[in-house]
Amino acid sequence: MKKIIFLLCFALLAGWSVQAQKLSKEEKKLAKEWKKRKKRTKPLDFKKLVDEKEALSQRVGEIEAEREEINQQLTAKDNQLNSLRARNTQLSRMEGKGQPVSTDESGVIYKVQIGAYREMDLTYQTNNENTDLRSEEIDGGIKRYTLGRFRSLSDAENFKAYAQKMGVLDAFIVGYRDGVRDDSLVN
Repeated sequence: MKKIIFLLCFALLAGWSVQAQKLSKEEKKLAKEWKKRKKRTKPLDFKKLVDEKEALSQRVGEIEAEREEINQQLTAKDNQLNSLRARNTQLSRMEGKGQPVSTDESGVIYKVQIGAYREMDLTYQTNNENTDLRSEEIDGGIKRYTLGRFRSLSDAENFKAYAQKMGVLDAFIVGYRDGVRDDSLVN
């Protein structure tokens, strides 16, 4: 029995020794240096470092949660935007009896503003003939996004109500006279 215990202990020590020998010289040197640093560190300083690490780890978790929430919001807004585009196209075709609304900006035009963003850039989706999403840059790098071109205020109000029903709660109507925004056109 003693021989078996001795052999087991010898095997464990030999295995540990082999593992220790696998460390390179640089790793051994680094481990030794950190052991010295650990011994020199005062307990309160070490506690402070541990507390800082925990606080930073918690903040990283909070930031990752915020990032995930922002990504979810962005996905929701993209889905809303796609739905609004489809509805806008549908309404445009109904108004023009199968033809999209004219791109003529002369006279009075009403549009539905769906947002104004500094950080979000959707210009790759705007201002082309395949979509009715338009962007307009204002002071400070803010971009305003509008959908639709309506000749009557009541049509614009109907579209705004539909946009709000779909979740774009802060959608509102803006007026343009000869291609220039004119806030006096809307009450």
